[in-house]
Amino acid sequence: MKIYKHNHLNGFSLSTNTVIGINEDLKNNLWVLTNYGDINILRNKNNQINYHSGAVQGSPARVLSSYRAKDGTLWIGTDGDGITKVTANGKEEQFFNNSAQTKGFYIHSINEDNSGNIWMGTYKNGLWVYNAQRNSFSKLPLSNSKNNMVMDVRFIFKDSKRRLWVTTDMGVYLFSDRNILLARFENGTAGLVGSISQSVVEDASGTVWLSYNGGGLFRFNEDGSDVSKSNFTRFQHVTDTLITNRNYDIWSMAASNADAIWLVMVSGELIRFSIEDQQVEKIDINGTYDNTIFRSVILENQDNLWLGSTNGIWHLNVRDSISRVFQKIDGLQDDSFMQRSAHMGWDGNIYFGGLNGVSYFKPNQIKKEETVAKLFIEDIDILNQPAINVIPEQVEQGGEVGGVETGS
Repeated sequence: MKIYKHNHLNGFSLSTNTVIGINEDLKNNLWVLTNYGDINILRNKNNQINYHSGAVQGSPARVLSSYRAKDGTLWIGTDGDGITKVTANGKEEQFFNNSAQTKGFYIHSINEDNSGNIWMGTYKNGLWVYNAQRNSFSKLPLSNSKNNMVMDVRFIFKDSKRRLWVTTDMGVYLFSDRNILLARFENGTAGLVGSISQSVVEDASGTVWLSYNGGGLFRFNEDGSDVSKSNFTRFQHVTDTLITNRNYDIWSMAASNADAIWLVMVSGELIRFSIEDQQVEKIDINGTYDNTIFRSVILENQDNLWLGSTNGIWHLNVRDSISRVFQKIDGLQDDSFMQRSAHMGWDGNIYFGGLNGVSYFKPNQIKKEETVAKLFIEDIDILNQPAINVIPEQVEQGGEVGGVETGS
């Protein structure tokens, strides 16, 4: 049995606890009438879509990042209310949340090292690592060659060599473990141009690519004998006059097995970058409306992309150019999702963080219920008289009146 109550911190709860009437529609949604004339719609749960509010208690949180660890724990990074830990058995715990004594952390990115330690990148508070045995976080200080401390850790990526790439406001740091820094590539060195990297991917050949605000797309050219001597090659996805325009910064990336990298721009556009010929192509998705802005991209396989947006979660079959959109009406908690806040979990679920928590599902199981409108005609008049009075036999026995089939 589930009890629905009013919670002044939760906008999704009942408006009040005084219920005047309840009814159910054809989609099994419950319509609850409370005092003061409020109508509350309790949607029929879509069992294919899972959800967590992002917080242990209180109102749903704005989710900037999430990560499903190998031990089954779901980590949820919020926008100013710390990080939430949800174990496989459902136990919840929150770290660095907002309180009267301390300001909550902004969690940009979450990942896991080879030992099962959780790495957490924050805005203004640097890099932190969680030790499962101690159930606590400790700060991993980062600095540049001038001893300026890293404050903003924007993205953490794990490559096929099990190394962790940490992108920051000072540059890019490459780790093999929490205590082993392999290389540091400061902004403006080794071919890097720009202020900060927001996304890192690895293509089918094992080559790592980074996006840089104000710089474009960069390929990592690894030095096999000394990784610290490696450098980057720059590829501009737009012209020189546009590269410094913030709208052309790259928010999110996904690398396919078909020698292509998919880019989501700050402007909301989806672009395909061909690795072989280094050409860019803007992808127009059929069915987008109301100025849909894409904010994240996840690759299911080389033919299927999933995109978080300001107008739901979109599925694009790139081979057939067929798109579908999933929204609140389909069981999502919200229609607006955050930039970069998406990942493919070890459990096969795709996770999208939004304004009100995180939604996740298995792409091969989620289905969109198509609604077909049915037209019902209540009455037909002929020469301002009811048809039943003019042609009673035809109406009662069934037939065609003015191109409309009738009959009981």
